[in-house]
Amino acid sequence: MRTLAFLMACALLETLAWGQEQAKPEAAKPEAAAEATVEAAKPEAAEESPEPVTGRNFTATIDAGARWVSDVSGDLRSYRSVVNLGEGPKLFGFEAGYNNPAAKLLNRLSLSARNWGGDPFSTLHLTAERSRWWRLSADYRSMLYYNFLPSFANPRVQQPGLTAPATGPDIYLNQRGYDQRRRTTDVEIELLPGRRITPFAGFSRNSGDGTGVTPFVASGNEYPVSTRLSDAANTYRGGVRIEMERFHATLEQGGISYKDDQSIFTRDRNLGNRTATVFGQTLFLANLDQAYAVRGESLYSKALVTASPLSWLHAFGQFLYSRPKTEVRYTADAQGLFVLGLSRFFNTGRTLLDSAANQPHTSASGGAEFQAGRLRVVNTFFTDRFHNAGSALLAETLFFSPTLTEATTAFATDRLIVNNHRYQVDGFYDVARRLTFRGGYRRVWGDASLRAGQVNPYGPRELGELRQNVGIAGINFRPVAGSSWNAEYEGSSADQVYFRTSLANYHRLRVRGRQPLHSTVLLGFNYYLLDNRNPFASESFRAATQWKSVSQAASLALQWTPKGGKFGSLIGEYTHSKLRSDLQYLAPQILGAEVSRYVEYGHTATALLDLAAPKNWFVGGPRIQLGGSFYIGSGSRPTHYYQPVVGLRLPLHDRVEWYADWRYYGFSQPTYLYEAFRTHMLASGLRIGL
Repeated sequence: MRTLAFLMACALLETLAWGQEQAKPEAAKPEAAAEATVEAAKPEAAEESPEPVTGRNFTATIDAGARWVSDVSGDLRSYRSVVNLGEGPKLFGFEAGYNNPAAKLLNRLSLSARNWGGDPFSTLHLTAERSRWWRLSADYRSMLYYNFLPSFANPRVQQPGLTAPATGPDIYLNQRGYDQRRRTTDVEIELLPGRRITPFAGFSRNSGDGTGVTPFVASGNEYPVSTRLSDAANTYRGGVRIEMERFHATLEQGGISYKDDQSIFTRDRNLGNRTATVFGQTLFLANLDQAYAVRGESLYSKALVTASPLSWLHAFGQFLYSRPKTEVRYTADAQGLFVLGLSRFFNTGRTLLDSAANQPHTSASGGAEFQAGRLRVVNTFFTDRFHNAGSALLAETLFFSPTLTEATTAFATDRLIVNNHRYQVDGFYDVARRLTFRGGYRRVWGDASLRAGQVNPYGPRELGELRQNVGIAGINFRPVAGSSWNAEYEGSSADQVYFRTSLANYHRLRVRGRQPLHSTVLLGFNYYLLDNRNPFASESFRAATQWKSVSQAASLALQWTPKGGKFGSLIGEYTHSKLRSDLQYLAPQILGAEVSRYVEYGHTATALLDLAAPKNWFVGGPRIQLGGSFYIGSGSRPTHYYQPVVGLRLPLHDRVEWYADWRYYGFSQPTYLYEAFRTHMLASGLRIGL
């Protein structure tokens, strides 16, 4: 903090000194005085006309119109989960700019907005500045997150013989769904931008609220119920940036406060996911009030430094330290019929939990780049350490009958320790002017310690280790101007990993290229492969829990722009993808290993034909766009998705253009027919330049 205060004081002194220098009257030079005398002796000339203005101080573009959506055929929740575009008046885009170098208070301002009028994703950006004195930037984003695919995490739809009329509409209820609006705001002001010392201060806020569905988990059953969600995080920061010829540093001090609230409630009889009886009794949930509140705060310190002390040496480093504190309060009051153990039934359960945790977190990274002739070597190192120490007090009361109760109280402390490190070295060698080879090595290691699960018979704590070696190779070839082919490969061998789904022994390959076939034709290619094998068994159960996965995709893109796109252009891309996962897991019903398999083959194509008529054919030269995209997938979850589009652009004036777009959305899943939807969408508006 002393260093930060010293640097900000230096910046203030520099500002005052600069202002005093500007205020000093300049001594009159003899040559200037002589010229002034000659000009005064000349006869008064006629007043000259003002010079023509070559540029405008203010410019703006408005894109406004409306969208019409036909009745959605099929499932509306699936449409909102995938597309979720509404109808009505819209501000599709707005841009305004002001630039006046002669202004003394504000000489530059820009404002832009996108998708206002009820669309699921809206943005607003503002930048204002007085050159070399201050700069203000502000961003606002609003996103509607809606996810209610009926089949997601819903075990009832998998039960054969069940139909909606026989079991009620809740068979198509998503067990985890969200209808939430998220808002993000970021504001930052800089003093003396472009100077050697630039103080700054900022504020960020990320918040969300809405409703959803979540399961209430009880012994022997799960009950999907409604929930309300609300969270917010505020971040305050301030610091200084130092810019020298061969040195840059950013020092930042900040803090964060956050909250996360969720309340779950129901007054309806809910049978949950279990349809079979337990010892002749049907479990159910009748009333539920459940809530948890999270409150936390943290201070953090951050430093970033880059330097180039020599022409062949570049170095960088970053350090971040934070110490968040969190408090959680949880309450639950459930009524119905629940089971405890083998055959003990109770009708009411009340739970109260208070907990707190501290998590010191330190992370640092650094590196250096050396260059000698055609050889360039880059070394990087990263370390991340956090320790989470917490305590909890739990009070639980079970009512087995109006007169028989059972109460328990427990106090526990817990600790989580995680240390992760990564070192990587890369070498780049220019064999020729258009050919570069790359070779590298990455070492990843770490350790973790946490409380073991209650069913773990091997000790009160569970230890994890991460040991991984990765080899890196690559080549970049640029045969002619505008052509580039790049291939990168990684091969990993791991001794230990943290999780069953971690990357362990894997091969990763990516090939990217672009090749001009003609002055008007450009070909692009992209290939990706990830083959992972995780042979490590679960230490908790000593069971075979291996995981094998393969992800593969190949894309081919073509761009045709005859006569530089004067009369139109054609852009097309096709991708074939493959995903396969084989995960072994321990089935509690049989206490043996089972295999979960998922396979998906996908075909994705996108094309857009843009046709432009010459201006002498029609006033303004209209443009027509034809194309669209589709996805056809097969395997464990077959999916068909079609989206054709037709667009018309008609200039009405040098600064006015009318446009109209028609789109069709068609989505279907042969396995889950009730999730299909289709709709037509028309958007029209004017683009006006001021």
